Amino acid sequence: MFIHQTVRRNRSEFKIERKPSELSVLQLQINFTDYAKMENYYAVTVKERVKYWKEGTSEVHYGKPSSAYMDWSDEPILDASSGLDDIFMGNYAYYQNLYFWSDEKIQGKNYTLRLNMTYIPDYKTSIQDETFINRKQYKVYLYSLSEEFYRYLKSLNEQKNNELGNVELAPMRATYTNVENGFGLVGGCCLRQTEWMELSESETRSGFDHAVFNVEYNVDPIKKNHPFISLNDESLSK
Repeated sequence: MFIHQTVRRNRSEFKIERKPSELSVLQLQINFTDYAKMENYYAVTVKERVKYWKEGTSEVHYGKPSSAYMDWSDEPILDASSGLDDIFMGNYAYYQNLYFWSDEKIQGKNYTLRLNMTYIPDYKTSIQDETFINRKQYKVYLYSLSEEFYRYLKSLNEQKNNELGNVELAPMRATYTNVENGFGLVGGCCLRQTEWMELSESETRSGFDHAVFNVEYNVDPIKKNHPFISLNDESLSK
């Protein structure tokens, strides 16, 4: 097993901004250069949280991070579906919001990955006659995967999107394993992660005074953290 540390050795740039052609969309851009001398495999996931403070004070608090769903309709490198899939199975989905790809289409090239989400400006919440200001923050995790780990993730995705198999119209798909006479996976990844990012105050406060909600602050409990990747900035073995 070999993991090339593309995301650590090469310069990767992360940018988050409102999409110029569609200001209701927030776009994440990741620019990196693929290592040309071997096959490489990548993955990215995004966490989101709410930064909030009581109006008129400077003491800041943070909500619990959760996994962010990303719209990849602007990203052809992530389009793993086919016309038949669209007809019989609906939209292709990525397991636990972990978006992965190989360098088959970009080998040795500099490339910018683009992922979208709904733009949410600063908003206010009112709790027991106290007003809080809320702002979204995002953190990006970019992985370089071993081939074994990539194949494992791909098999999980194939299971998740095998709706025909769930109604016994197609065979069920097995989870990839490279362990003989046993279960599990021997694989690894190398990780680069950003600090928590947010838009500038002038952008996030656009239309701010009109966004007042009399609701109690809460992070969506349905969204789960990724279950099998430890988010540390180091090479991992699993």
